[in-house]
Amino acid sequence: LDLKSRIDKGFFSADGVWICYRRNYFQIKILFNLIEDGKDLSESINFPNSLDDIYVKLPDKGMCKILNFYVGIDSIITGSKDKVEIVQHTAKREKGEQKKPGIKLIFPGGDLSSYNYSLEQNTIVLYERLQFRKATCNNGKRTTFQQYYSIIINLYGMLVDGKKVRIGYIESSPLVVRGRSPGHY
Repeated sequence: LDLKSRIDKGFFSADGVWICYRRNYFQIKILFNLIEDGKDLSESINFPNSLDDIYVKLPDKGMCKILNFYVGIDSIITGSKDKVEIVQHTAKREKGEQKKPGIKLIFPGGDLSSYNYSLEQNTIVLYERLQFRKATCNNGKRTTFQQYYSIIINLYGMLVDGKKVRIGYIESSPLVVRGRSPGHY
């Protein structure tokens, strides 16, 4: 599996660290491909009609047939398993519903390098209007320990029994989430 993502909007780099402000929106694009012996199999398989031949080996169940693939996002405090809440806002500008981003169906074969990629084919999944619920501790104060967050992109496979199991993931570089922009004050 070749799982990739790109975070757009909201982040900037300072002193080699990625930083964003808690109130700023960001978005994530996710894709994955099936690779065997360095060759991308996604181009030669007709999805979603050809998922009959996709199996994954699970430690507790052995070889299991995959019916569909899904992706989801999480966030943790870097170096721990403690979750950090990410919320997704509605497209409206007024204060609308905030929800945890759910998992979405995805098919292999996406390409972020192409300018004209299609979200309708489900080869690239887009999460828009995301925010961290809380800022990291410290945020530049020299007297305390700087905390970092990491975004986790999860790839799930739906088994024949309907259960979704995580079959892969990638983790972002450590991120600093500041409370408010200095220009706000």
